[in-house]
Amino acid sequence: MHPYLDRLGVRPEVQELFAPFYDTDEAGNLRFSYGDGFEHYGLGFHRVPLFSGFWLAGNLCFQQVSTVIICSSAMEAIAWLEFNWHRLADGFSLLFFSAGASLSNEKTSWLREHFSNKKIVFVLGNDLLVRLSAVKLAAGICGLNLQICYLAEEKVQILFRGQYYIFSSENVSLNALEKLSGFRFRVIISNPKNYNSFFEQLKAAAGLSF
Repeated sequence: MHPYLDRLGVRPEVQELFAPFYDTDEAGNLRFSYGDGFEHYGLGFHRVPLFSGFWLAGNLCFQQVSTVIICSSAMEAIAWLEFNWHRLADGFSLLFFSAGASLSNEKTSWLREHFSNKKIVFVLGNDLLVRLSAVKLAAGICGLNLQICYLAEEKVQILFRGQYYIFSSENVSLNALEKLSGFRFRVIISNPKNYNSFFEQLKAAAGLSF
């Protein structure tokens, strides 16, 4: 149990699952290792690495994993599981993955190599850049090329499988592309309804405004 996670209202079962996958600094702040960088969380700040490796948590025996949860940060992974714990018998078959603030082609290729045959859930948030990242990541995991271009008047153009699709920046999403193109990426999108992220929702529920 960690006092910061207690303050956020994270239940003991969720904390137990993630406990092996973080450490603390001298001040007691949470640190999640991305190999060559750290995600850092304290009660007054949250820093996610921009260019680094990735963070994994859950069942690291990939053959036993049935579902891969791809998150925008380690704290988002914790928040997602807190709100979805009631839907899961336990976390044994789950693997959580965060690439931090940068999803490179190398990371996408690694996900495709290891998990293209698994159930994949995107927990990446609701803002425009994150929604576009979800579109590119889904295509990359499927081994498909996709190009995104920003147009005038807040329009977004996507070139996918030889066809151009134009969306408003407000409405562009993986689901919208699936409907227009008729292609199913076999990826589940999990986003909170009234917040940009589950972590924002967790902080709001705990009465924390930062």
